[in-house]
Amino acid sequence: MLEPHKLKQYDIIIAGAGPVGAHLAYLLSKKGLSVLVLEKKRAPGKSACSGLISLRLKKLIPLDNSFVEHLIYGATFHSKNTYLTV
Repeated sequence: MLEPHKLKQYDIIIAGAGPVGAHLAYLLSKKGLSVLVLEKKRAPGKSACSGLISLRLKKLIPLDNSFVEHLIYGATFHSKNTYLTV
């Protein structure tokens, strides 16, 4: 076991290296914070996300559109007593 004074300290620790955790780590590190990302899996699963890709992502990473099967222009979110359409 390392002695406490030899342990590295981080500003932020993120649980999960999925699309959201990885992107959050990227954004926070760009702000100058030291970030540690913890992931319990050794390798990525079959799909890295639900299949939804934000158009904002295209500004950050060049994407090949040949894999796109369907475009989505909106969604409706339902809860017990209300709904929201975007």
